Amino acid sequence: MLNTRGFSLVEVVIVMAIIGIVTAFAYPSYQDSVLKSHRAEGIETLLDVAQAQEVLYSQTNAYSTNAKPFAPTASSVTSEKGYYVVTVTSGACGTSACFVATATAQGSQAADKLCATLSIDNLGTKSSTPSGNSCW
Repeated sequence: MLNTRGFSLVEVVIVMAIIGIVTAFAYPSYQDSVLKSHRAEGIETLLDVAQAQEVLYSQTNAYSTNAKPFAPTASSVTSEKGYYVVTVTSGACGTSACFVATATAQGSQAADKLCATLSIDNLGTKSSTPSGNSCW
């Protein structure tokens, strides 16, 4: 009697095809989850900048266009792992009585086409582009 062990070529090909199909469906979902998790870093950095602006306003009765208002040369702030860069501009009022802080996706996070930027203003209004405020 012939004693065979191992897998046939057909069995190996079937298993490889199943792994390929599962990977084709799972990988895009994984990528979306990674991008969503990195948004938290952008939001955290954005809220830190907004808080510093409010501290400055409580002391001077004016906001700054510096991302780190107590460091005059900090026109922008990069998030901890570099996924976002936060800048501050004058808000809709056009004076130092308002501001808009915007976090822009950088590096691998730039692939996040649903939430390329996140913004918050002096009134706490949150928005994102291009999908409104659903990114918060």
